[in-house]
This record gives sequence, structure tokens and C-alpha cells, in this order.
Amino acid sequence: MNHIADLAKQAKELRSKGLSTGEISDELNVSRDTALWFLTHKIEDKEEPSLKDIYVNWRSIGTSPLRLKYIASTLTDLILDTLDENDLDEPEVVVGVANSGIPLASFVALELGADVALMVPKKHLWEPEQNGDESGYLLSNFASVNGKSSVLIDDIITSGATIKDTLQLLRALGSSPLMAAVLLDKSGISEVEGMPVKSLFTAAVV
Repeated sequence: MNHIADLAKQAKELRSKGLSTGEISDELNVSRDTALWFLTHKIEDKEEPSLKDIYVNWRSIGTSPLRLKYIASTLTDLILDTLDENDLDEPEVVVGVANSGIPLASFVALELGADVALMVPKKHLWEPEQNGDESGYLLSNFASVNGKSSVLIDDIITSGATIKDTLQLLRALGSSPLMAAVLLDKSGISEVEGMPVKSLFTAAVV
């Protein structure tokens, strides 16, 4: 079975467990359109998708607390450099975007001495037939963001939509987002609505 067929099989298995299309895209580290394509097409071994995306597997990091800690330390260094360049103070709260941004945000918050807040993004509620009125939300068992400066942490940025949704939600809740930091940028995004976005790695289709 080729790589595309294997991903399509994983997508259908995740669907059978009740995950939304948005959650499946997050689990597979692909765009929502790619996840939908996997779910709606019968994949032959040699068939290639008509749309282009970049599949990222960082499981070798995610399975190791030590590697996660080291990656988070590198993200923290990147955050501090960016805040210094923009003459900004350190954040009062670090916001991890579920699911994969959560462990990274926890380690980053520890290094910065900040609170940690966790957000379930609008993307996780997404299905193609919906009208787009769904909204992300913060988990109530973690820190409040009201009146606090914040930094957003996620694993991968594709179109910037999840970061934009998170940014808008944080502002609506009374937070002042300073920047976002991610492991990998698929699209060369340097800012969202005037907020700096920094990544450790950038990938592109060539």
C-alpha cells in the first residue's frame, strides 16, 4: 500500500471512531480539504490526490517527553527573540491549540514562568456541510486569558485559519495576543492580522 492509500485508510479509521473531518485533518497533519478528499475518494494504490498538500509526521518527537522538552526550549528561545525584536514583554499566559499544541505549550509555559491555557479550535468542529457558525473555545480547567498578554503555540500552520480563529477568540475574551510560534509552516506565513508568526521550520512544494 502506498503512502496516500495508507493515509486514506487512517482517515477512514479515525472517522469510524467518531472524529470530525477537522479533527482528522489535525490528527494527520494535513489540510481540511485533504482530509475530506481522503474520506470521500476510493483510493487505488497508484492514485494521487488532485490537490497538493504536505504530510508531516513528527511522531518521533511527540512520543518522547525529553524531545518535546528540547523542542519546546527551542520554541521558547524563538519566542523570546521575537518579543525582544518587537519590544514586547513576556506573556502572562501561553495558549496551546489542541491537540498537538498542548504538550508544547505546557513546556513553553514552564520555561517562561507563565500560566497555560488550552484551546479547542473551530477546526475540530468543522464538517463540509456546516455553515461556518461554529466557534472554538477555551477549556475551563486551565488558565483564564482575560486581561492577560498571550502567546499562541501550535504544531503546524497551513493556511493560517486556525491561528486567525484563535487570535480573534483571544481578543474577544480580553487577551492581548503577542505572537504565535509553531514547529512547521507549510505556507510561508509571517504574520496574521498584524501579529508575528514564527516557525522553527518552513516547508514548501517545489
